[in-house]
Amino acid sequence: MMQRTAIPSPIAALNVVPPGQVPRSPAVRASNLVYLSSMTSIDPQTGEFRPGSVTEQTRTALTNVAAQLVSGGTDLRNAVKVTVHLASILDYEEMNAVYCDFFTGDSLPARTVCAVQMAGGPKVGFECVAAMPSA
Repeated sequence: MMQRTAIPSPIAALNVVPPGQVPRSPAVRASNLVYLSSMTSIDPQTGEFRPGSVTEQTRTALTNVAAQLVSGGTDLRNAVKVTVHLASILDYEEMNAVYCDFFTGDSLPARTVCAVQMAGGPKVGFECVAAMPSA
């Protein structure tokens, strides 16, 4: 059986699953990969959803992704796959402009963008898989 390790979130509120919510880990390390659950625009200080424009929500969500990866011992440079969930595909260009601030260089992760219905008001969410850095 493969060893899996849950990685606590640097956003304390994400480490507690309130009653009635889907049980999940913010992140899990399996072998040399870190898998992140969907990250949205959560205020890292309060743990509350932070509404705003697609630009603002994308920036907050990707900052949370970056912090969660660091918590797991890796970073955005080691991302191998990103899945983007948009409440409206019409927000693609706005999201992509911010995304390009976070993911740069010659070795970009594979990416899928989907339009989905999201509960609770987020306009954008990101799942990410990242490799652990080479020793």
